[in-house]
Amino acid sequence: MNDAKDLLNISEPGVISKTRYYVRYAEQLFEVDEFHEGNLGLIVAEIELKHEKSCVQKPKWLGEEVTGISKYYNSSLVNTPFLIILSKIFAHAISNAFFVEILIVD
Repeated sequence: MNDAKDLLNISEPGVISKTRYYVRYAEQLFEVDEFHEGNLGLIVAEIELKHEKSCVQKPKWLGEEVTGISKYYNSSLVNTPFLIILSKIFAHAISNAFFVEILIVD
């Protein structure tokens, strides 16, 4: 119990709500996290490799590589949830589409 309290004392504030699934594919084990609440809609798959250069057989459902992209770290998602990131992306896309439409109209 003391170890758990020590970990809580050094951990960053905030809570990430997610469900973790273990998915086997081609003799590999993926940990798939489905996020909830402010991070609803974000699904991240992770695989632990024995060696950095290990070959990974990627399933068709696997999306883009996000290793090293800090906005997907749990510590970042606490402060800037995925729904906020998504709303900024949509706002940018809408403003660009509107701008292009204005340029096309005489």
